[in-house]
Amino acid sequence: MLAPAGPFVGQRPCSINGAPHAKRPTSCYDDWILLERQRLESLYIQALEKLIQYLEGRRDYGRAIAYAQRLIKIAPMEENNYRNLMRLYALHGDRASLVQTFNLCASVLQRELDIQPSPLTRRLYQRLIQMDGGLNNLPVIPAAMEAYRAQWAQLQSAWRTALSGHPHWAVLEGEQQEHLLSLLEELVDWAGRLGIPHTSVNCYPTDVDLAFMLPAAILRAHPLPSLNKIWMTEIARLLPEILADHPNLDAPGPLEEPWQVHRFHEALGRAFVARTPYLLVVHNLHWSDPQSLRWLAYLQRYAPDHPHLIVASLSRTGLDTNPLLASLLDTLDVQGHLTRIQIQAGVVTRQDASQGFYLEPDLAGHPHYHTSA
Repeated sequence: MLAPAGPFVGQRPCSINGAPHAKRPTSCYDDWILLERQRLESLYIQALEKLIQYLEGRRDYGRAIAYAQRLIKIAPMEENNYRNLMRLYALHGDRASLVQTFNLCASVLQRELDIQPSPLTRRLYQRLIQMDGGLNNLPVIPAAMEAYRAQWAQLQSAWRTALSGHPHWAVLEGEQQEHLLSLLEELVDWAGRLGIPHTSVNCYPTDVDLAFMLPAAILRAHPLPSLNKIWMTEIARLLPEILADHPNLDAPGPLEEPWQVHRFHEALGRAFVARTPYLLVVHNLHWSDPQSLRWLAYLQRYAPDHPHLIVASLSRTGLDTNPLLASLLDTLDVQGHLTRIQIQAGVVTRQDASQGFYLEPDLAGHPHYHTSA
């Protein structure tokens, strides 16, 4: 068979699988080839990032680490790649490799750019090396919360279940709202220290009829992932500012048919599962709007393998007045996806628990939301 004519005869074909610094034939440096190589390399990086995310979601940390290492070889100046690899080593329980990754990051940045790792990278490194058991374990409960050691252990068990690829719910029930809030705040603080994607939402009673406020709060807490145009159009129903940022998107039409509602729910689900693992904390879930509750029920079916934990506080009084929520929790309980945690009044809680977030259980009305991430 005759070899094809051209400058590539007898030369090794170009490949994007190597680092940008790999040796390539001189004939591969025409301007149009450089642009095409950059485009393909960008696609390759995006594919690697999605593959790493997928493998992490399945707790296949070994393979995720291998691809994360390849990503660093391709883009050695991108600090976020080092941060992701350090976090994967923490999940894998490999402390030595975690330290080596940080040192490699510092060495490369110093040699190539004469700079130090950013404060974000340094803070994450310090948090990870101080962790006992990596991301799989919650920290020892603070002394001020000692009376709730058993409940904290239940939260830890629920988190491990979620990390294993089985999305889970943990519901804290009790009438002492300040005690519920204190446990939730400790959980959110821990997630924040480790850089675990999370959203904390406080539901409040209001006279305004709001819908889909929980998914809206989740989406606004983090930058949106890269999604197909059709899904971005659906998300624009909740985040209309997307239309201004992406003028090529069409304005979404009305939701009139069941399939349209399903597509809208799927778009929200696709944005949610883009981050893994994920912690959603909701205080006073009994004041959540019906549309948000239906979407949470849908999410359980849509992402049965996505590692996320939903922790919610509620009062028995509030639950008795919300049959939709009661039905959802009963279904989750039967399916083995729910941990019920009872909270009784016990100890003096964190000082900020009574500074603006305490809600009397007999208040009525529609929800209003305060969000942090």
